Amino acid sequence: MQILVGLLLVVYSVVSPVLFFKWVELMRRDRHVSRHERLLSKCVVLIATAFWPIVLPLTYLELLERVRRQEQFKSNN
Repeated sequence: MQILVGLLLVVYSVVSPVLFFKWVELMRRDRHVSRHERLLSKCVVLIATAFWPIVLPLTYLELLERVRRQEQFKSNN
């Protein structure tokens, strides 16, 4: 059991910084954001990084749903 917890902590510790820096880079690319929105974005990035085991799967499911809707739209036209 301790090995499993240790492994999960290692995975969490490795993935969190990778996601954080990727999300910060994506945020920096957006130049059409006000100062207030940028501050809110930083808060969201911090929260999302802390809770990535929950946020990432939900975001992926949302992306799959969006792709499915686009494919249905294209097939109907």
